Amino acid sequence: MNNTINKLWPEPKNKLTNIIQIRHRYFGNLYLRQGTCDRNIANEVLRVYAALRFPSSRILDIGAHIGMFSLFAAMEGAKEILAYEPDPSSFALFLLNTKNYPCIRGVNSALTLSQNSQIQLFVGKQDSCRN
Repeated sequence: MNNTINKLWPEPKNKLTNIIQIRHRYFGNLYLRQGTCDRNIANEVLRVYAALRFPSSRILDIGAHIGMFSLFAAMEGAKEILAYEPDPSSFALFLLNTKNYPCIRGVNSALTLSQNSQIQLFVGKQDSCRN
């Protein structure tokens, strides 16, 4: 697993740490960061969106985090999902978690109404839910 993660995010200061793989009751195998709210996000997606189905839908996932909503949409019939996640460590896990779903395409970028070509991203130190 470390080789895959290092290829996704090779800069030493940004290596992913505390990565665990779990078997989730709905999503199957997932990669999460231990000590963050990643596991809670998976359960929250199921709780909030449980009644939704996406037969042959096109989905835009803005702020995709580690891919839980994109995975849910794919598993519930979406034919195409375009997901944006600006945080590099969340995006690395997004890629690992969605690699078996060709209908999901991820972009490591933020979306903004700004005319500037670059914006500053602030990321919390420990809790990945405070971006």
